[in-house]
Amino acid sequence: MVSHAHVTTVDVDRDGRVTGVTYLQGGEEFFQPAKFVLLASYTYENVRLLLRSTSRAYPIGLSNNHAQVGRHYFSHHQGASVSALFPFDLNAWYGLPAQGVAVDNWADDNFDHADLDFVGGGNLWVYSDRRPIGAAGMNTFGLVPNWGSAWKRLLQKMLTAQIPRTSRKRHCRMNRTTWTLTLSSRTRLVIR
Repeated sequence: MVSHAHVTTVDVDRDGRVTGVTYLQGGEEFFQPAKFVLLASYTYENVRLLLRSTSRAYPIGLSNNHAQVGRHYFSHHQGASVSALFPFDLNAWYGLPAQGVAVDNWADDNFDHADLDFVGGGNLWVYSDRRPIGAAGMNTFGLVPNWGSAWKRLLQKMLTAQIPRTSRKRHCRMNRTTWTLTLSSRTRLVIR
């Protein structure tokens, strides 16, 4: 394992078989030979690596002979959660996520992106389904530490008086040029 390194390409031989990776570490470029290469750097970085890894066998990117890498994919759920704590019982333990309410007006291609500087979209949704395992991740609103007996008492008290969340989703298409995803007014993800 090599730490503090940034993989730039997955390399192949004349027959198109993977031979290893090229990476940068401390401003220097290195090659690490490998019989197998596992891409485990999340959706965006995996796509970037495949598209950057061009060769005679893969002129438009590794495993991209049909120009489908970076298209038609949906990254994992990414979003901000908001919770509200009510002073009364909401029976939040009852029901399934499918019984929730969603506002999907801004999801994906449901609106015109022509003059906007971002891709994808988002939705807002609220649901109940507060099962015991889900309670472990409940917001404590800074009232108690996130572990211990005080935490357990608070969860018992507010287990059915809290409703989660707002959510977003990102659906996008990437190419080999610079691609920018605006995550918020202060955060941008730039992929080259």
